[in-house]
Amino acid sequence: MDIDSSPKTPHLLRVFVKPSTFFPTYLFHETKTLPVEDEYHLYTWESTTLQELVQALVGIVPEKMRSYQGNWSFR
Repeated sequence: MDIDSSPKTPHLLRVFVKPSTFFPTYLFHETKTLPVEDEYHLYTWESTTLQELVQALVGIVPEKMRSYQGNWSFR
C-alpha cells in the first residue's frame, strides 16, 4: 500500500539511541537532563512504520551501532 505523504506535514521525532540497555526514564523527566549526545532527529509522518524508522536510523547512527545482527527495541 503506497501512501502519498506529500500533502501532509512531517513530524519531528527525537530518537535517543543507546547500544546496550534502555536509558533510565528519569533522564526524560526534564529537558535539561536529556541524553542529547545520543539524540537523532527524524522527520516522519503518522503512517511511518517502526521498520522504516530503523532503516532511517541505520543510515545516520555511528557505525558501531549499525550491526545487522543487533536488535532494535522501542519503549
